[in-house]
Amino acid sequence: MLLIEQWKIAGLKEIPSQMSSTSLPQQWDKPRGEKIRPEPVSQMIIARPTNITRKRKPIVASYMNTQKTAIQDSDVQHLKKLKGSAVSYLVDGFDVAAMPSVQTPLGLQHVGSALSYHAPLVQPITEPRIANSCGDTVFPKTLSICDPPNIQHLEHEWSDLDITHSEASKLEKLTRNQSEDQKWQEERKKRITASNFGIVMKRKKDVNTTFLKNTFRKNEFSSSSTSYGKANENVAKQIYIKKTGNHLHDIGLIVNPSLPFLGATPDGITCEQSVTGIIEVKCPYSVRDMSINDACETRQDFFLQKDGDLFHLKNDHAHWYQVQGQLLVSGAPFCDFITYTKQDFYVERIFPHSPTMNDLIKKLSLFYVQHFKPFVHNY
Repeated sequence: MLLIEQWKIAGLKEIPSQMSSTSLPQQWDKPRGEKIRPEPVSQMIIARPTNITRKRKPIVASYMNTQKTAIQDSDVQHLKKLKGSAVSYLVDGFDVAAMPSVQTPLGLQHVGSALSYHAPLVQPITEPRIANSCGDTVFPKTLSICDPPNIQHLEHEWSDLDITHSEASKLEKLTRNQSEDQKWQEERKKRITASNFGIVMKRKKDVNTTFLKNTFRKNEFSSSSTSYGKANENVAKQIYIKKTGNHLHDIGLIVNPSLPFLGATPDGITCEQSVTGIIEVKCPYSVRDMSINDACETRQDFFLQKDGDLFHLKNDHAHWYQVQGQLLVSGAPFCDFITYTKQDFYVERIFPHSPTMNDLIKKLSLFYVQHFKPFVHNY
C-alpha cells in the first residue's frame, strides 16, 4: 500500500516498467554468466553508454604505419660505429636478416615490436574488397506492383493529402528523426501507417470508436517490451552491418504519391552493392533469452516459422502485413527482416508479394474512407 501511495504522489498513471536500483535487491553477487563475451581488441568500441547524441566519436582500434623506410643492414652498421653511446651497445650483435619476424597486416614485423603482438588481431585483407557503394537512396519509388487494383473512384476522398514526388522525397528527409520530430507526428496522424496495417487487415469484429482510439490515438507509453526493443535495435543493426557488410542510412516517413493516404517508416535504408532496400528490426522481449529455433518450437505466437534450416516470417502475422506495406509504399525491391535475441540473430530477405499488396490496397482504401477519415475529422 505504501508503494502505491508513493506512485500516486509521484503522479504516475500506471505501474512503472522499470524500478530504480535502490528499490531492488542488490545484484552484485550474481555471476554475469555469458552476457559478456570475449572479443579481439581490434573489434572493441569504447564509448560512454548513452542514448543521446554523442559529442565525441567512440574510440576504435586503428593502426598507422609511420615508418617511412624499412630498417636496412647499413643503418645498423652506422649505429654500431657510434662508439661509446647507448645505441651502439643496443645494436651490438644485431643482424636484421637473422631477426625473427611475424606476419601482420602491415607486413613482416620483428618480434619485440609492439606491432608484432597488436597488429595480428586485425584480420589481414588478402584480396580487394568488393565495391559496396550506395544505390538510389531517394524514397519513395514507383509502386512495387505492376497491376494495382483500381481505386480511382475513391481518389477524391484523399485529395487533400495529394503530394508530388519531390514533396514526398523532401518529407522523408525532413522526418528522419522520426518520433522526435513534430512534422513526423503530424503527418502520421493523417494517414494509416504500416505499423497498423496488420491490425486493420486482421480485424474481424466491427470497427468502433474504441478500436480506432486504441489503434490510432494511443498515448506514448513505456513498458519492459518497448524499452527492450528500443535499447537493442541499434545492437541488432550493428550485428547486421558486421555480418552482411552492407551499410545503413536513416529514413523518415515515406508517403507514396500514388497512395497518399498511407505512410510507412522502416527502421533504415540498406545498401548492398549499389542496390538499395529497407530493413525492419524486431527484438521480441518474450523470447529475449531464447534461440530462434527454440522460440519457433515452443511459442505458437512467435512470428517466425521453421522451414528446414531456414526461418520465414509467417504470412498471416501482423508483421507480414507491415513489411509488405513498407515495400508497397516505399517501392523498395526488398526488405531485410532482422530478428534479434540475446542468444541469436537472423535475417530474412523479403520481396514484394503482389497478392498481399493488392489485398492491402483494397481493404485499406475502404477502411480509410469508411472509418479512418471520419474518425480523424472528429478526433
